[in-house]
Amino acid sequence: MKEQKRRREVADLRKGGGEFLGFENDAAKTMLYKLGRLLQIFGLIVLPTAIAGNLAPEPQGIDLGTSLKLSALGVMVFGLGYLLQQKGRR
Repeated sequence: MKEQKRRREVADLRKGGGEFLGFENDAAKTMLYKLGRLLQIFGLIVLPTAIAGNLAPEPQGIDLGTSLKLSALGVMVFGLGYLLQQKGRR
């Protein structure tokens, strides 16, 4: 009986991840959604900027390694924003 009760508690935690993390009200979910969208926009701005920086003439441009690092940063920020947006939607 005790084991069955413990399983139910774990199942309840899996269902309500937002409540478990402390995001149980609508204002916090809205904030998560908007923060996620902001990070997505930032990631979408960083990525083409990094590519354009690599294509710029040599004195003002950046090298390939820096361009790839900035591109990876843009993709990671966009991915984090996507995950936060999805968390705020539920």
